[in-house]
Amino acid sequence: MKTLKLAAVILGVVAAVILGLVGYFAATFDSTRLKTELTKAVQEKKQRTLKIDGDLALSFWPNVGVRVGKVSLSEFRSEKEFAAIDSARVSVAVMPLLSKQIVVNTVELDGARATLIKHKDGKLNIDDLLSKDKSDKASSPVQADIAGIRIGNVQLTWQDEQNGQTSTLSGLDLATGRVTADTGKQAYEVNALTLAAKGKAGADSVELRLDMPRLVLAPDEAKTLTIDKIDGAIDIASPRMPMKSLKLPISGQLRAELAKQSAHGNLATRFDDSKIALKFDVAKFSPLSLGFDLDIDQLNVDKYLPPAKPGEEKKAAGDGRIDLSALKGLDVHGAVRIGKFQVSNVKASNVKLKIDAAGGRLDIAPHSMNLYDGTLSGALSVNASGNVVAL
Repeated sequence: MKTLKLAAVILGVVAAVILGLVGYFAATFDSTRLKTELTKAVQEKKQRTLKIDGDLALSFWPNVGVRVGKVSLSEFRSEKEFAAIDSARVSVAVMPLLSKQIVVNTVELDGARATLIKHKDGKLNIDDLLSKDKSDKASSPVQADIAGIRIGNVQLTWQDEQNGQTSTLSGLDLATGRVTADTGKQAYEVNALTLAAKGKAGADSVELRLDMPRLVLAPDEAKTLTIDKIDGAIDIASPRMPMKSLKLPISGQLRAELAKQSAHGNLATRFDDSKIALKFDVAKFSPLSLGFDLDIDQLNVDKYLPPAKPGEEKKAAGDGRIDLSALKGLDVHGAVRIGKFQVSNVKASNVKLKIDAAGGRLDIAPHSMNLYDGTLSGALSVNASGNVVAL
């Protein structure tokens, strides 16, 4: 009985000390001072400007919680914005920290946006963030266990100053189940990953959703990323289509060796009577070197995008040039096979195309197809200016 009483007294003292420390930190917490110190540290260490415009609030027990409003980070040695968020919340369990384990209950980000830039010299605007500071001491391995991550309303912009192209992805939402990481072994696993994005161009809109039950980054030299299963759908809506909207289911797999900048996988979809299967092999991410094999059993383009009316044909034709600007700097080659094909009221079968696109030039050769009762074969070549130079 005396032992139990002694244990109760000890536990009471420990609890009192902890509550006292929590009360002390809560009473002395100065968000203004903390924001100033964080801003100063980022400027000195990374030469970037950190702005914390929103409120910064902390909770200490039973979880260490951080809630912050608007935050932005500038480009390197510039006041130009690189990334920002509208709000964020993180909650970390206290006791596992004593054994160098990070158990996170909640990670939430809203209104995140970032601009990635590839400069003319090939360098990225995040190279300074990815490089290690020589003055940093080697950190001890950490094991992290996150119950779930929620990131909403994301906008990502990619600017390539080498070819003058800019791409933007907005309305992106990401949610996960459990996420585990071991920085010592460099092993990471994400369960129940869901990606959703929406886009609109004029009256046309597209909505994408992808579900991946498991994503694994293996602790090997190649940094192998494996996604065994991809499920999802693309919803396309356009007043130009007779049915106004179209839903395409998506399934596939992906395996990438990040250290080697290579990847391969497959995707498949189906709509109405059409089955489409794509196999791809990426030999290099940047500049992109892509090989592909596309199989379509049958495709009736006129059913979804009717031919232009007689009065609109000339207007739609323009100057007859084909815009190949998107192919500049890329190396894309592959084969396309279509069992039955119809476009602009022209029907064909057994269509076989070999496609090569490099240096801003598109070559389709040799191709063959059964056109009505005849056979058409030859080669189509389009130069960098978009003119057909051979047929």
